[in-house]
Amino acid sequence: MLLDFGFSGYCLFEDLECELEVAPVKFGKNTECMLYKSSFARVIKKSDIKKVEAIYVIPDFLVAPITSGGEVGEVVYKIDGAVIGKASVFITEDIERLDFISLYFTFIKCALWG
Repeated sequence: MLLDFGFSGYCLFEDLECELEVAPVKFGKNTECMLYKSSFARVIKKSDIKKVEAIYVIPDFLVAPITSGGEVGEVVYKIDGAVIGKASVFITEDIERLDFISLYFTFIKCALWG
C-alpha cells in the first residue's frame, strides 16, 4: 500500500550530464573552453514535473588559470521559487595563464602574417 502511494504520486526528475556552451577565457593560452554540466536527479511529485525550472549561473567570461574539473558556475533547480537542488558547471581541460613570452610571440605572429 505504501509503495503504491509512492509510485503513484512521485517520479524521478533527471537532468543528465551534458555539454553546455563555449565560454570565452581571458588571459589564457586558450581563448575559449567548453562548459559541461554535472548530472542531477531528485524524486519529486508527478504534478510538479512540468514546474521544474533550471537557472544557469555562469559568468560571462572565465579568467585563467583554471584547472580541469574546477567548478565555474552552477545550475539551480527550482519548483515555484523553492530550490530543490543544484548541479555544478565545470570544464574538462586545464587552461594555463598566458605568460609574457607566449604573448610576445603571438603578437609577432599576428603582426607578420595577420
